[in-house]
Amino acid sequence: AARGTFLRAKASTLISHVHKVSMHTETTINQKTIVTYSTGCLCELNPEYSPFANNYSHGFAHITTKPSGHYNVKNIQILNGEIIN
Repeated sequence: AARGTFLRAKASTLISHVHKVSMHTETTINQKTIVTYSTGCLCELNPEYSPFANNYSHGFAHITTKPSGHYNVKNIQILNGEIIN
């Protein structure tokens, strides 16, 4: 999901609602680093309405920003009820 977002946006982006934890990084010819993220979900991984949604993963993002505009993204995954990095 994160790579697909990169291919469309060509900008650092964070998306949700795809229920999959992923990250994609590329460096431009001008040495600018672009990072895109997709966050996991905090819902049921196998919902009744979508029995084949077995690609979901639990997770969330924690973002800190600085007055300079710089930011830090921690794209956190939860596996078997435990936070992993």
